[in-house]
Amino acid sequence: DLAAMNEYIFGVAGRQDGEAPFLAEYQAQKYLGSKNSAVVYVNNDWGVTVKDLFVARAEECGLNIVAVEQFMEGEKDYNALLTKIRQSNPDTINVISQAADAALLCKQIRQLGWNDVNISISGGAFSPQLIQLGGEELNGAYIDAPFYLDESNPEVVEFMEEFEKRAGYPTTTHAPYTYDAMMILFEAIKRADDAGSLDRKTVRDELAATKDYPGYAGNITFTEAGDVHKQYVIFEIKDGEFVRVTDYDFGLK
Repeated sequence: DLAAMNEYIFGVAGRQDGEAPFLAEYQAQKYLGSKNSAVVYVNNDWGVTVKDLFVARAEECGLNIVAVEQFMEGEKDYNALLTKIRQSNPDTINVISQAADAALLCKQIRQLGWNDVNISISGGAFSPQLIQLGGEELNGAYIDAPFYLDESNPEVVEFMEEFEKRAGYPTTTHAPYTYDAMMILFEAIKRADDAGSLDRKTVRDELAATKDYPGYAGNITFTEAGDVHKQYVIFEIKDGEFVRVTDYDFGLK
């Protein structure tokens, strides 16, 4: 709902009502024999919204939600929470949080000896930090992301190398978003200047007119509300790497 709150707010990162249902659809397709899903989510506005949208779509796809539990950001010990969830015997546990919490929670799932449950992680945790903190316990987990940095594209490789050189660590999810946002603003200012006015409304109108901008985080055309609809990608974590599995093309109704 953020972009729709004000005509001067724009978002390039996609919407939760696109991501959360996508993850539910993928789970319904991939694990056709796994009908029982549990959800553990961080108790903030973002986490509650993703949880609600995921659960609603999961149930529409025929998944049985057997447990829904919350936690506070920054918690360190999830054993009691996980033990409670485990009693509901889910086939898949869905972790809705950012990278640091997700990594620790997933480590503790495996450290409990709970090795027969699939792990699904929401895209908010998609970051090298997730793998760095989660280690080998994350192998086999899957996660969604709203874009794929195609390393066969020389421009993408140049961006990633330049980012790592300046930042001192590999490209994160937020790096392409931020770069795209600033370049879209730059292009809007240029168009406003060419039109002979740099007042805030002209710049705002030029931003709103953004169409088919070829961003590193995907093609960007703003909706009437000022945000974007993304196409999502699934990755599996294998040997410390995000390995692309599939794009958004499920055809589920």
